Amino acid sequence: MSEERSFGRTEEELRFLARVANALGREVETSPPEQPVRGVRGLPTPEAAGNSLEQFLANWRAVGGEADVVRAREAAGRVAEIAREWGVGRVVRWNDPLLDELGLDPALQAAGISVYVWRAGANRDEAIREVDRADLGVTTVYWVAAEPGSLALLSGGDTPRAVSLLPPAHLALVPASRVVPGLTAIMRETALRGLSASLNFITGPSRTADIEMELTVGVHGPGRVYALLVEDR
Repeated sequence: MSEERSFGRTEEELRFLARVANALGREVETSPPEQPVRGVRGLPTPEAAGNSLEQFLANWRAVGGEADVVRAREAAGRVAEIAREWGVGRVVRWNDPLLDELGLDPALQAAGISVYVWRAGANRDEAIREVDRADLGVTTVYWVAAEPGSLALLSGGDTPRAVSLLPPAHLALVPASRVVPGLTAIMRETALRGLSASLNFITGPSRTADIEMELTVGVHGPGRVYALLVEDR
């Protein structure tokens, strides 16, 4: 077979692709496709940075996520309002200084909601029991990607994945300055800073269609997710 037809593939790869093409009743491709990748959006451009916040809100809401933008002094009160609206009685949260600075615990406790703070070094069995009993997990974020509308969370001793994964609802407090155009910027910064390999992206409520292609929400994770963007501190 000529070099033009092989595209640098081995004979074994070419035989495999020929079998696939034959099974599908198609001709074997003899030239590179005009569009190398289909179905993938282009990377965000630097010009997109100016409207990243609006992009994030649009994309996040399009996949079923809920969101609001508040000033820092309003954030704790808004979290308490959302918790009351959702019928929350127990909250588990990350041990993040931002949540202390915003006065989250007093606001929730004033609304009759108990708060458990997962701290590094906590008894794991006890902490897991608290998470299992919680109605709402509250976290911050490492960054937010406007495209495709994702929260990026880094796991650690004070910031375990369980808090965003196990309760039936998740609320993330997001400093507006942490919104970037796309995932590429987050992956680049993560590599440059040598940060944890446990970087988790959350794009709307948990959903699956594993069983008979029936879309189900909230089976493998929270069925409600809320991004509360905080404009300043």
